[in-house]
Amino acid sequence: MVGKLRDMRDQSRRVLVLGSGPQASALIEEIESAQPPRYTVCGTVDDQEPAPGTPDHNRWLGPCDALSEIINRVHPAFIVVALADRRDRLPLQALLEARVRGMVVEDALDFSERLMGKLAIEAIRPSMLILAKGFRNHGAADVIARVISIIGALIGLAFCGPLLCAIGLAVKLDSRGPMFFIQQRAGRNGRPFGLIKFRTMHPAKEARSEWVSDNIAT
Repeated sequence: MVGKLRDMRDQSRRVLVLGSGPQASALIEEIESAQPPRYTVCGTVDDQEPAPGTPDHNRWLGPCDALSEIINRVHPAFIVVALADRRDRLPLQALLEARVRGMVVEDALDFSERLMGKLAIEAIRPSMLILAKGFRNHGAADVIARVISIIGALIGLAFCGPLLCAIGLAVKLDSRGPMFFIQQRAGRNGRPFGLIKFRTMHPAKEARSEWVSDNIAT
């Protein structure tokens, strides 16, 4: 009875990786190095057979067209899609059947984030950023964020006011010239704004060099 329960638990953690490229290899390394172990890689599926004698080849179970047969053979609980190029390569029918049978089909990025608690930035595709919802503007949210920013800035000024006054006085006593240095920067929607900071350099008496002019322009 105990052995049967252990087998059921092990089967519930079996992961089948769809892909055998760098992203799949990195994911498998994360799974196998996780402590304590949470999942077991039961193999990989990819149309391109890895080079014989390599660890990737030892894990390779067959091409994508044979996914349904491979699923019936290894009984995974998770199917993680880690194909570098998914155009016309995803075995959609087999993946749909796996979902209907209760298996979890998950993208490699989502699985890695859930496993490691961090996002694999190097694996992010441009299309994911283009289609992400986080870039959308919401009127009410923008107003609330602006109000919070202003309130936070006022609170920060109240707490740091004495220190800022001391720094400004030190600048004036240290050298002649203005207390602040104002530089034009590009803000939201390309709108320029003046960045105010304490002056840390002496005012230039001679003609500015090309490098200084470029720095001021930017």
